[in-house]
Amino acid sequence: MPSMAEIVGGGAGRVSQLRNGLQAELAFIQSMVRQGKVPTPPQLHSYITGLRDKIEGICKHPGLEQFRSRFVEVFQEINWDYEANESTGDLPELQKLEEWLHERTKSFYQA
Repeated sequence: MPSMAEIVGGGAGRVSQLRNGLQAELAFIQSMVRQGKVPTPPQLHSYITGLRDKIEGICKHPGLEQFRSRFVEVFQEINWDYEANESTGDLPELQKLEEWLHERTKSFYQA
């Protein structure tokens, strides 16, 4: 599977913005895990809603539209309907969310 950077080609700046955003989100979640913080279900719901909104905003830029379908797919892994921007089941535990974000971030570097 091609990396996200290869898919976009000329949109490297926006890909970098998306990658950096995912890295920042991952660092935030990792910090929560290290500190032993456990968000309430409403807090986790709000966080995922915001994360999806940030990704959606970046994916609307020219050259990044193809990312949207990829994110629609991967959000299903954490019981989230990307289109409706709402939960489809139990929200993930923080550790699972951390692993999920780590995998999403790694996808930018895979060839």
